[in-house]
Amino acid sequence: MAEQKRQKVNYIIKELKEKEVTSQQKQLTCCFTGRRNIADANIILVTEKLKKIIQKAIEIGYKIFISGMAEGVDTIAAEIVKELQQKYKDICLIAYLPYQKKLFSREIATLLPYCEEIWIAETKNQKGCYHLRNRYMVEHSSLLIAVTDGKQGGGTDYTIKYGQKIGIHIEKIYF
Repeated sequence: MAEQKRQKVNYIIKELKEKEVTSQQKQLTCCFTGRRNIADANIILVTEKLKKIIQKAIEIGYKIFISGMAEGVDTIAAEIVKELQQKYKDICLIAYLPYQKKLFSREIATLLPYCEEIWIAETKNQKGCYHLRNRYMVEHSSLLIAVTDGKQGGGTDYTIKYGQKIGIHIEKIYF
């Protein structure tokens, strides 16, 4: 049974690396980046700002939302999209996990059933798997919603800089 799951995940990884995303799909796709550790005092503010920007994105035509499903901003954004799926029936949530074992994470177990697709960057947690996931999300989106405290370094800063480099639109929320 475990071997079948492993083969299926390997197939998904291969398929994803070969997957072509049309420019029309890219224009409808938004992804998220942000800090994992947000102080309790900022959670409500960040959630409210994220919800407003996600709703605005939906209103201007975004239909596909990719979350890396990391603790913090990724899961907050995924929860918001899950909630908004009740009102906006044509939006979809995609989970893009950095490695296979994340499939079994308790933190995201309640979100995965709401995902239309689950993508996995690598079979194992290895150096570069988070950057690979972040680059892929940015390359296949036309909007990056970034929640940041403005500090240099780390995955959020890397993802913002990569988005700037390739020229996608970035909405920043500072906390």
